[in-house]
Amino acid sequence: MGNKLTCDCNSHVSKSSQLQQRVYRFWAELFGLSPDGLRWEILQPSLLLVSVAQAMNCFSTQMTAATAFNEVVFSTTITPESCVRRHSDCFVYWKSAATSPPEMFALNVVSPLDADTFCQMTSPPQPASSGQIHVQVASEVAFDNDCIVVVDAPQWNDCIANLAVHELRIHKGNNPNDIYALKLRQCQCYMDEQSALLYLVSDANVFVARASQPRLLREFLDRVLRNSTLRLMNATSQETARLRLQQMLGTHNAKLQQLLFEAHNVRNRALQSQVDVLTLRNFFLETRLASLTHAPLPSPATLFRRVSADTLLLLPTEKRLQALFLLYAHKITAFGCSAETAAPQILSVAQLPADDQKPSCSSSCHGSAVDAPLAPIPDPSNLQRPRRTPKPDYELQKSGTRLGLTICAHLEEGLMVAEVTGRADDSSEARIGDEVIAVDGMAIAELRSASEAELLLRKGRVLQMRRAEAPTKAFVEKMRSSMTTSIREEKLKNSICELVETEKAFVADLEKLVSQYARVAQLGILESAEKLLKVQKTFLEALVDAAGDLAAGPLPVNPSLVKDSMLRISALFVNKCSKFKVYSEYSAAYLRFQQAISKQADVRERLRELNESGQQKESVESLTIKPIQRVLKYPLFLEQMLQSCSAESVERRQAAQALSRMQALASYVNEMQRLQEEYGTLFEQISRANRRLLVSHGITIDFSQLLMFAHLKWLNADDKKTSDCVSFVFSSLILICPHKNKAKNCRILPIRDIEVNESDAAASNALFVFVLVHRGILDGTVYHLACCQAEIKVQFLKSVRKAAQTYRKTETKRPVSGSSHSDGGYGSERHEEKKL
Repeated sequence: MGNKLTCDCNSHVSKSSQLQQRVYRFWAELFGLSPDGLRWEILQPSLLLVSVAQAMNCFSTQMTAATAFNEVVFSTTITPESCVRRHSDCFVYWKSAATSPPEMFALNVVSPLDADTFCQMTSPPQPASSGQIHVQVASEVAFDNDCIVVVDAPQWNDCIANLAVHELRIHKGNNPNDIYALKLRQCQCYMDEQSALLYLVSDANVFVARASQPRLLREFLDRVLRNSTLRLMNATSQETARLRLQQMLGTHNAKLQQLLFEAHNVRNRALQSQVDVLTLRNFFLETRLASLTHAPLPSPATLFRRVSADTLLLLPTEKRLQALFLLYAHKITAFGCSAETAAPQILSVAQLPADDQKPSCSSSCHGSAVDAPLAPIPDPSNLQRPRRTPKPDYELQKSGTRLGLTICAHLEEGLMVAEVTGRADDSSEARIGDEVIAVDGMAIAELRSASEAELLLRKGRVLQMRRAEAPTKAFVEKMRSSMTTSIREEKLKNSICELVETEKAFVADLEKLVSQYARVAQLGILESAEKLLKVQKTFLEALVDAAGDLAAGPLPVNPSLVKDSMLRISALFVNKCSKFKVYSEYSAAYLRFQQAISKQADVRERLRELNESGQQKESVESLTIKPIQRVLKYPLFLEQMLQSCSAESVERRQAAQALSRMQALASYVNEMQRLQEEYGTLFEQISRANRRLLVSHGITIDFSQLLMFAHLKWLNADDKKTSDCVSFVFSSLILICPHKNKAKNCRILPIRDIEVNESDAAASNALFVFVLVHRGILDGTVYHLACCQAEIKVQFLKSVRKAAQTYRKTETKRPVSGSSHSDGGYGSERHEEKKL
């Protein structure tokens, strides 16, 4: 009787399926190399959900790309021979060996972290390094409100810094479980060779490590930087990583010069902050390059000369280098990205230079010049799709009185801003979202009201424009969430429309069954079919009303309209569930009908003639089975709509309640059908043999009035011996049937003549035994009955009292949905007899 807490599935199979595959999903654009090999062409004009599945015991990776509607548009297997390469932070490409000749494909991902994981999963596994060193670690600076202060934090003595495959681990003390892990891609490392201090910069933390031998500390730093740089640059050799580092430094130095010029001209503190961030990034890149070439590391004095004086004023004079690194980590975290991805996210730097351009190297680098270019591939900045990267400022000049643009001016954070919000046609270079920064040399930000901006825009001739910024990661996530929500609402709308349309078709089939077959052929199924048709017509009217405008025809998805319809439909199912119990009566009639026509060839022929179209879908066999199928489909519809509702929403809770009710109804109908198959013939025999008794008392043996049934022990049967029996509690009578299934051995006890006496509470079997006294005859027959469970006894007596109360009120109620399984009645099986 206890609940089963274990799963029936094969445990080793489940464990294997979880351990053998690693799956990673992300959003990206999919490109293919053009036949001439000169440009990348987008293969699907939208973001795709890319799934990468890597088998742990092999060297291949399965990749699929699907639309937002789960339609798979691309699938391939990536092997080590595919040569996955990374061109920039967010652009990776590979060669597909599945086609002949091999084709080139590429992904433009949303986040550099997605590119990291993709390259890692598609690259051959590399053994972990065993490099480690004993160090002392401390955190010496921290933020106090908005200021960086020196703190006297306790030092971790006897620590072990260990280099793993993907992270740098610091084991505190002698406790092997006390570990602080730094992701290699998300941390920066630097060593001040003069003071022999190792700095670890990660997120918003800066740790300082000391070792007894500076030489060992530098060797450990070189190993850490070498491993992490190879992964960052997606390179297999140090030479390739060095070349790519030099290219990045050349690009960043050019951008740095441009920012320095802009910051000097406009005295913009925000630009100066970007200059400091890029300066620190270049400093760490130079450290990596020096480590790869075994050259001296750049000194802190070089960094202090590059950082602005305003920034240095924010730092304490003591521990200034640690404080500067902490400020750098704080700025990166404020932009919502890791230190490694800061420059592209904050500055929107250009892609790597083309192969025919010579990358320049920072003056602080000590490596050799670039000896060879990277493998020639098309520059991803020339992707064949609408541009996302911002362009330099441009000008628009009026040729007449109008530009064909709609420009809206408004205040934003105290400054006047004018943006393009609409275009008359595609002839203008301006795009929606572009900003007007000046008109005829007059800056828009200096204006005080929108009316002044409107007047200036009308009279001005030359507009200085600035392109809208590329979408940020937060914007992409917002759009992705919005896309997911709209998909759910679209699915929910489709489910509601499908429910309404199929309900209309079902009612039409029921009308055809009644009018074309049941009435004409005078079938025994007629009465229950007409009852069912009446119920379903009423339900259809209510369903169409609940669906509202969604049932009227195809409309655009309106979130509030869809949610309101979902709430009304769920409430409708909850309220109408009890009416659907007529399906149990129909199920019984359907079984009798099937048995009858199987023995009557003339009836079958007559029904065949009534099928005017001659189509199988309009035959009596097809129409009579549809109600049985329909009642089982309602839970499927509700479950489908439930999955389309957002988590923790009111619609989801209401749909869950409706689903629970309809599942209980389906179980009830199935149970009643089983009872009809098992006891239907016996009930007919009892009714015929006791017709006079039933008529005189005004009672009937009707499955629609069944409240409960249970397997009992009849302790004082006719032979004075204990006998197994099945007892049925109807609204108007109790029926006790021995398992011999003979009608003459059954007992019919009208509810109005029954008196219930529970057994003596002091007896050892009091929990299972009860007494029914039939007062309809002079001597009053007494029935001693016993249940196998105390709960069944309680529920049985409760059903008897409920039937007596209902009979006194001259009402007949149908059984409550779902009571059969909760009370051990309908679903009760024979249990071994307890000692009484």
